[in-house]
Amino acid sequence: MPTLTKTLILLTLATTMVAAQGPVPRRTTGGDSSSVTAVVVDLVVRDRKGLPVTDLKAEEFEVLEDGAPQEVGSFRLPAAENAPVRAGAAPVVPSVVPPTAATAPAASAAPAAATRPAPGRGDGSVVALVFDRLSSDSRRFTKIAAERYIGKGTESDHVVGIFATDWGLEVMQPFTRDATALRTALDKVGTRTGSQASETLAEARSNQQRATQIQDTMASIGTGTPATSAAQGAAGADLAVAQMQQRMSETFTMLERDQQGYGTMNAMSAVVNALKLVPGRKSVLFFSEGLVIPPNVMPRFLSLIDEANRANVAVYAMDAKGLRAESTQAEARDEINAYAAGRLNNGESSIGAGGAASRYLERNEDRLRMDPSSGLGQLANETGGFLIAGSNNFDKGFTRVDEDIRAHYVLTYSSTRPEMDGKFRSIAVKVKRPGLTVSHRKGYYAVPPSADGAPVLAYEAPGLALLESSPLPNVFPIAARAFVFPKDATTSTAALLVGFDTKHLDYETSADGFGAEAVVIARIRDGNGQVLAKMSEQYTLAGTKEQLSSSQAGRVVFFRKPVLPPGLYSLEALVYDTHTAKASVRISSLEVPPASTAPVRVSSLFVVQRAEKVPVGERDATNPLYFGETLLYPNIGEALSKAESKELAFAFAVQPGSAPVGGATVSLVRSGQVVGQAPLELDKPDATGTIHQIGRLPMDALAPGAYEIRVAVQTGTTLVARSARVTITP
Repeated sequence: MPTLTKTLILLTLATTMVAAQGPVPRRTTGGDSSSVTAVVVDLVVRDRKGLPVTDLKAEEFEVLEDGAPQEVGSFRLPAAENAPVRAGAAPVVPSVVPPTAATAPAASAAPAAATRPAPGRGDGSVVALVFDRLSSDSRRFTKIAAERYIGKGTESDHVVGIFATDWGLEVMQPFTRDATALRTALDKVGTRTGSQASETLAEARSNQQRATQIQDTMASIGTGTPATSAAQGAAGADLAVAQMQQRMSETFTMLERDQQGYGTMNAMSAVVNALKLVPGRKSVLFFSEGLVIPPNVMPRFLSLIDEANRANVAVYAMDAKGLRAESTQAEARDEINAYAAGRLNNGESSIGAGGAASRYLERNEDRLRMDPSSGLGQLANETGGFLIAGSNNFDKGFTRVDEDIRAHYVLTYSSTRPEMDGKFRSIAVKVKRPGLTVSHRKGYYAVPPSADGAPVLAYEAPGLALLESSPLPNVFPIAARAFVFPKDATTSTAALLVGFDTKHLDYETSADGFGAEAVVIARIRDGNGQVLAKMSEQYTLAGTKEQLSSSQAGRVVFFRKPVLPPGLYSLEALVYDTHTAKASVRISSLEVPPASTAPVRVSSLFVVQRAEKVPVGERDATNPLYFGETLLYPNIGEALSKAESKELAFAFAVQPGSAPVGGATVSLVRSGQVVGQAPLELDKPDATGTIHQIGRLPMDALAPGAYEIRVAVQTGTTLVARSARVTITP
C-alpha cells in the first residue's frame, strides 16, 4: 500500500487478553476524570533598563487565559521569603500563600530596580546545565563560561546538575551544591567528544552540482549524428549515477537529522521531567549550536515546550557558536539557490505528492530552524526564558539568569474553564504600571497528566481530551486487541494492536493530490484508574489524485508491545480524524495472570491474518509475534474470505512451568456447538524452551459465519485453555 505514509508500526511497550468488543465503548470503573484546577505561573518583571522589579503587589497583575480575565489565587515573591541558612543545609521550601499585610512588599510610586540579590544558598532554586552535541571550539568556550558561573568557591549558589546530550542523555554530574564536583564535571565536558553529523549534506550538494553540469553538457551536445548520440548516451549514464548518489546522500542526511533531533528532544525531556516535582524556581541552561528540528521531530519539540511549561521550568538557550562568521540562514540560502540552479525536480513539481520540490522545501525549513533565533529562540521564549546569541561573553546572560531566579514572582489561578478539552490555553500576564515587561510561559494544553510521566505531544491533546469525555465517541468502526505472551516468571509481553479502515477518514483533495490524517492513542490503566502507559502515533496519508482510491481502500494497524506485571488492567484505544475531529474509542478489560502458580504458561491464541519471512539481521528479538523466522500478523477482527484463503491459521506460544507439557487439542465451535475437534501435535521447543505453535484448519468445508477456535494444553492433570473468535465470509 504505497500511498500510506505509515502502516504497520513495530515498536516497544505491553498488555494481555482483550474481552470481546461491543459496539459502544464503556468506561471501566475506577477511571479518573481530572479537571484543570490550579495553574502556576512563574514570571519575571523588568523595567526599561532591563533590571528586575520586585515591589509589585498582587492587585497590580492582570492574568488572561485565552483572552478571558482570571482571578489570581495566590501570589508571592520567593526571594522575600528566603531565610539565611547555614552552608550545606537542605533547601527551604516556602509555602504558597496569598500575600498578607505582613508579607506583601510595600508599594512604591516608581518601580524599584533590584540590584543582584546576595546568593541565598537556601533558596531551593535548581539549575540544570545541559550541553548539546558541540564542536571542539564550542565545548571549550562553553566550559570556560560555565566555570565562571559556578565560581571558585566550595559551594555553588544553587543546586546544579550537569548533563550532555547526544543520541541520548549523559549525566556528567548529578544535582549538587558541591562546586568542586561541578568543576570536575565541566572538565569532562570540555574534553568530551560527542557524535557529529556526517558530511552527506555537502556530498548531496556536490552530486547535485555534478548532475547540473552533466545536464548542461547534454544540452550543448546536440543530436542527429552517431557521435552525438553516443555522447548523449554516455552523459545520460553519468547523470543517472550522479542522481542516484544524490538521492542516497539526501536520504541518509534526512534520517540522520531525524535521529539527532529525537536524541536532543528526548534528553531535554528527561531533564525537564526530573525537575517536575521539585519546588521553587527551576531553570535549564541549554548550550547548543542550533536545534535540529526536521518535520518529523517538530511534534516532539512542541511537546518539550509543553512539558517545560507544565513543570514550570524556564529554558535559557545559549548559542554556543557565539559570534558566527556566517549565519545558518546563509546555508538555507545556498540550498535554495542550489535547487533552483539544479532543476532536479524530474517532473515531481507537486508539493502535495511529496516530490523533489517538497523534499527541498522541508530541508530548507529544517536549515532555517537551525538558526539560533528560530528553534533555540522559540524554546526559550515560550518557556519564560531568553536566548543569548551573537556574543562570545555569557557573563551578562548568566547575571540575568540569576536575577530571574532570585527576583521572580509566582502566582496561581483557577481556570474559568475547568474542562479537559485538549485545547491549548494561552496565558498572558500584564502589569498595570507603565514601562514594565513581563516574561512567563505562554500557555498549556488542557489534558490530565500521565502517571508514567510521558510527555503530551501536541497531536495527542484533542484525543486525550476525548478519552476523558462522556459519552465516549463511537463514530466509525475500529478494532483493538491485545495478545499476551509470558515473558518470564514475573512479567508478560503483549502485542497490542489498533486497526481501522482508511475509508472512514476525511480526505482533502486539491489539484496537487489528496491528504488525510489520523491519530491513534492507546492507554493502559491499573485497577485504581491510574494511567500507567500512553502510546500514540500520528498517521499522514498523501498522494496524487490517481492514488486516492487505493489509499481509501487501505487499512492502518497501530502496534506496540508493552510489558506488564500480573494484574488487572484496562485498555483504552482511540482513533481520531484530525480533519473532522471525529473519533471512536474502544475500552476493554485486561488481565495478566500470575505466572508463578501456573503449571504451564500459555500465550493468547490468535488467528493469523498473514505471515512474512524476515531475514535474521532484521528481526526484533523483543517482538513476541516472531515465530522462528516468520513474523505473524494477527487478525484483529477482519473477516476471512473463503475466496481468498483456503486455510484458517492460528498460533500461540507455550512456556514450560512447574510441570512438563503433555498434549493439546483444538476445537472449532459455532453457535455454542463443537463442530470439530482433533488432537494437536505440538512443535519442538526452541533454545529457550518455548514452543511456538502454528496450526491450520481447512476452510473449504466451513460454512460462512462466526466461529470460535479453542485450544487446550495439557500438563499433568491440568488443562490450560485459550480461545479466539473469527468470522468467515464466502
